[in-house]
Amino acid sequence: MGKVYCIIKRNGNFYFPVKSKAGPYQNEDGSLKVGYLAGMPNFFGGTVNRRNKFRALWAEVLEESQDKISIGLYGSEDENEQNCKIESACQVELFQTSFQSRRGRIDYDFYLFDGDCYAGMVTGEMTIADFGAANRLALATDAVAPNEKPERREMACILKIPENRLPDNIDGFLDLCIEMGGDFLLDKGSITSHRDWNDEGTRNAFEEFCRRYGHRRISAT
Repeated sequence: MGKVYCIIKRNGNFYFPVKSKAGPYQNEDGSLKVGYLAGMPNFFGGTVNRRNKFRALWAEVLEESQDKISIGLYGSEDENEQNCKIESACQVELFQTSFQSRRGRIDYDFYLFDGDCYAGMVTGEMTIADFGAANRLALATDAVAPNEKPERREMACILKIPENRLPDNIDGFLDLCIEMGGDFLLDKGSITSHRDWNDEGTRNAFEEFCRRYGHRRISAT
């Protein structure tokens, strides 16, 4: 079993979700479970199970963005062609790790999905205008979309970071995410001290993302 994740690049912008603070799943007593990475930057993606890894990534992006983003090849219904094109757009692997669980080893793969590789590889209902000046697109969460399936309500918003604004370090990255995401995110101290942020490769993958694609800020003197 494995898990596959990605950040999406399109037209000089990077897109990734923020996990909802109020998870859509419930405990046995009816109270809401606190979701994994709740209130923190996240990658699109999830469990592969028996699906082709890149087909799973396509399905997870569509689901978690509530159809705002599709990474499928527009106009093609050939699943093998779709898988090959998505794999080609995921040539940049940001981080890979694995963990031993009670069910066996779980592999985690984090990619940059380069939507500029092929025309029409990033489609869906999303438009640049949807993000506004804050570079943030709010999604329907549990409070406003009770009839949506829970797995479609895991994310609170999608952030859009222009390539020239991406810092080259994780601290600057979190500062920018909190500036853009506002109340959708926890405060920086809560994120950096949280076990979820430091486990299972998420922090490492974001660090590598910033290192490869970020820009160093020169302080004014």
